[in-house]
Amino acid sequence: MNRPATLIAIAAIAATAGCASQELAAINAPASSTPQSCSAQLAVWRNDGNDDAMQAVVDGLSAVQDATAAWAQDLTDGADTSSDASQIDSAAGSLQSDAQSAQGNLPPSCVPGMRAADSAFLADAVKVAGKAEAGTRQADDGKNEAAVKDFLSAKGETGTANKKFDSAVSDAQEYGGS
Repeated sequence: MNRPATLIAIAAIAATAGCASQELAAINAPASSTPQSCSAQLAVWRNDGNDDAMQAVVDGLSAVQDATAAWAQDLTDGADTSSDASQIDSAAGSLQSDAQSAQGNLPPSCVPGMRAADSAFLADAVKVAGKAEAGTRQADDGKNEAAVKDFLSAKGETGTANKKFDSAVSDAQEYGGS
């Protein structure tokens, strides 16, 4: 539908619905042309709890690493690792959930580099969770050597993720939104 025809249709609907002329004018009024400053966008993003959401992912990465280290220590000591595997699965599940939630609300794109770095960090966090869960499946099947490889891969991915998070933090600080 072209614009004049659309306006005519809106006018006809407004007239039959008893709308006042100012309501019709509001429909045709342009949206506010004053964009929110980047600093304000970043402040809103942070005040909406997104700093806490990102910290939950950082904490989740640590929890996965702690749980895999406990599993490795128990395996080395000849102890039962089944509770460690449960802790790994729990930590990995929480990490994946937190990362996916944070992916739905990335920082504003006006801060150079921050959005891309956070997006990459969160994608890596999801990978860590997947690798940790794969490791527990291997361990549950008695394939401890394969589990160790998955856990080491998760550890390496955690290092990569943390570097990306540090980059995002640096981008925000350089912008002035520390």
